[in-house]
Amino acid sequence: MPATFEHHLAIAADPARVWRALVDTRDWPCWLPGLIAVDAAVPVIAAGATFRETRELFGRTAVEEFEVVECVDGERLHLRIGGAAGHERGGRVDLVYALAPAAAGTELRVRGEFEVAGALARLFRALTAALFAGAVRRDLAAFAAWVEAAVDQDG
Repeated sequence: MPATFEHHLAIAADPARVWRALVDTRDWPCWLPGLIAVDAAVPVIAAGATFRETRELFGRTAVEEFEVVECVDGERLHLRIGGAAGHERGGRVDLVYALAPAAAGTELRVRGEFEVAGALARLFRALTAALFAGAVRRDLAAFAAWVEAAVDQDG
């Protein structure tokens, strides 16, 4: 049974701007803490695409292979990390981002599902999922701050 987490965030920017920043990997070095590189065939991710992210996470370099499971323009992005490649080595992480207009701009919701492989890993699943959820929350806070600062600069 996978561990899950959810996080909601209000961003003072219109949904179209938030969406563009979320799916355009060229913007990620501006806001994603610890990012070393993103290798993507195209800079704006879309359904069916794959990309590799290299970053410092939890004090070490992690290389993850992402699959874009679903990408509904302006509304929903489903990313999957999984399989034998990457840091999870047989585990699976699903991240689903959903955007909705809100009075102050955009409500961004992320739902994470974390499945690990191996008996020892399953024993520590809750702890590992909590650490991962905390990293996602920090990433989203940095994302929101960057998007809002860009809105302020644009006037």
